[in-house]
Amino acid sequence: MVVYGAAGLDVEQIDPASIRLGRALAESVSLSDVNGDGFADLVATFVVAKTGLRPNSRASMFTARLKSSQILFGSDAVVLLPSGPDRR
Repeated sequence: MVVYGAAGLDVEQIDPASIRLGRALAESVSLSDVNGDGFADLVATFVVAKTGLRPNSRASMFTARLKSSQILFGSDAVVLLPSGPDRR
């Protein structure tokens, strides 16, 4: 999952230990300019089985805390794809 940085959002102010997708905490967090706009973006990975998402899930909620204790949240559509060698 990517949180895009912008003039109004410094992703370096997000507490990495607070990042959740559904019920899961982020397994890894890194910063890079994913979209080439000159702002750092936060990239987080999750174990899908820990998120509470099911094959028919259509949306998920992201939550995190900024270092200032403000809460950051959002939701978006999701599509779960099969993994492994049998993925089609």
